[in-house]
Amino acid sequence: MRTKFTINEILFETYIIFAILGGVFRNMFGIWKPVYDTYTFVSQGRLGTFLLIVSTILILFLILRCSIRYIKKIPSWLRFLMLGLIVYYFIWTLLSLRNNSIASVFFEAISTSTILLPMAFMLGFDDRIWNILVKKLPYINALLSTMFFIAVVSYLAQYGINWPMNASYKGIYSFWITSTYIMTFMLYDEKRKFVCLNLMLIIIASFIIQSRAWLLQSLLLLFIFFIIVGKGNRYIKFLMGVLLIFITILGISCIFPEVTGNLFGRGLEDTRSGQYAVFFAQHSWSDLIGGLGLNATYRYLGNNYYPYFDNQFMFIMFHYGVLPVISWLSVYFSVFKRKRDCDKQSRKIIKAAKFVGGFILLAYLGLSTYYQIELGYNGVIVMILIGNALKRIYKKRVVY
Repeated sequence: MRTKFTINEILFETYIIFAILGGVFRNMFGIWKPVYDTYTFVSQGRLGTFLLIVSTILILFLILRCSIRYIKKIPSWLRFLMLGLIVYYFIWTLLSLRNNSIASVFFEAISTSTILLPMAFMLGFDDRIWNILVKKLPYINALLSTMFFIAVVSYLAQYGINWPMNASYKGIYSFWITSTYIMTFMLYDEKRKFVCLNLMLIIIASFIIQSRAWLLQSLLLLFIFFIIVGKGNRYIKFLMGVLLIFITILGISCIFPEVTGNLFGRGLEDTRSGQYAVFFAQHSWSDLIGGLGLNATYRYLGNNYYPYFDNQFMFIMFHYGVLPVISWLSVYFSVFKRKRDCDKQSRKIIKAAKFVGGFILLAYLGLSTYYQIELGYNGVIVMILIGNALKRIYKKRVVY
């Protein structure tokens, strides 16, 4: 048994605990307020907010430590991009502190800390951090799935089948689906039954939160899992995978007809393009190049000071410009750099980074709701996966 642990290990384990518990507490403790013919959740989880603030401080410190240690292990062009991002972050932070509180600048939903999210891939270069994440994922998924269904049952027991506008369990779901993505690709050999069970639960949860995009992505993840672990002819595996998805949808439709009726009734309804029309009627493309700052807003849905956007890249560009988006995309698409001499584990991690990064890219582009780009648990663990893949790609190939 190991008796000594590195500072990074201690910090990251603490970060995982604080980030997960913070997310759970913030989305479990609160009140339901009536809105028209349904309800909306108002969080009162002060402890959860405190834990999330501490987790942000921890991850900023970890990014600093890992960047100093591993910055020379990445190509020069990416190194300069990350150094430029740091300067860019400090500029926006100083500008934002003039008219905003420290809490809003560093810790809230539109904080400047989001600019540094692409740099979180540096944590993936520390194998001990990576190993901690992979080892903890089954426990994290077990906890999050339990909390999700407790929150759902609690709401249904109080208000019946009346789907809320802003459900507490949707926040828990975003943590859970991200953890599920990575665990599915990394542990399908070691914990096959658990991974399969978790996938079935996440599909049921996707129906419950009434999200077409998350449902499609969770079904696609189940299909990929079946193809990966299945044996025999690939065409037979493909057909069996399609059949499994059909049976899953049919089974859930029979068990929860009220849940699936509303979801399928929306079909291919367009719920996104109107937001673009409203936004560009008030702002130009040039506003997205440099950003308009933390307090940038526009009129939308009766709100004269609306700061958000379903497309998370548009959201970050609206506030802080295009550089953070270019940085994130540059880091992600680097995993597609060809690496010929890879061992089996490296190929597995690189493949996982491509698929998981692709799912998250679609979510950021607005395909999936309840998923915000921020320096939080979801974004960080995906960047750690991408970072570990890049470490294997750039091994012995770095140009100084």
